[in-house]
Amino acid sequence: MYKKISDEIERRLAVLGIRIATWDAARSCGKLYAGRLTRNLPQFHTHIGLTPFSPSPRNINHDVTRPMPLRECIDIYQSEDVFEHVAYEKLPQIFAYVHAVLKPGGLFRMSVPDYRFDVYRDRSVKDGDRIIFDPVGGGKYENGVVAGGGHLWFPTYESVTALASASQFSKWDVLEGYRPDGSAIIKPVDESYGRVLRASYRDPRVSNRPRPLSIIIDLWK
Repeated sequence: MYKKISDEIERRLAVLGIRIATWDAARSCGKLYAGRLTRNLPQFHTHIGLTPFSPSPRNINHDVTRPMPLRECIDIYQSEDVFEHVAYEKLPQIFAYVHAVLKPGGLFRMSVPDYRFDVYRDRSVKDGDRIIFDPVGGGKYENGVVAGGGHLWFPTYESVTALASASQFSKWDVLEGYRPDGSAIIKPVDESYGRVLRASYRDPRVSNRPRPLSIIIDLWK
């Protein structure tokens, strides 16, 4: 409860233009997190968040689809369950923005829901075998389109690795997810770079039978 109250106080101060994180703070910190950071996340103490909705002393007012006024000064950029809300065709440019701000050897850690995970697949609305809407992912499906902040694409190993292969990153490694044949990938995730909430070893939905529910990929500049 204390953490929620503190987050709300900071949000209200930010609305008044008081105590908002800056790009200078991001340079000094060296770690960025795509999404709003609140006190219940461990990244609150190690990263600077990027959000257009709730700037605060730990969050910069920024839309992740826009370039950042930084250049080769960031060690780690983490995106966790954010980029599935961005149109797939916009992601190559976002990858380029991330690459530009990372130092040589810097890490981009991305995790998105894996739609070969049975829970995600089974709950989704389909047109034949094609997923068209995930009602738990937010937003709504009307007139053939997803609107209101829902999932705009439904990540699989192929779609994510296609982005990685087409990017400027020198190497990448899928740590968790499902291959096209449905076999599971579960590799160690070094959380000193950033904890992943929806991982096979943490999410309670798979505690009875640990298996991937996210595609977790590390990309190195």
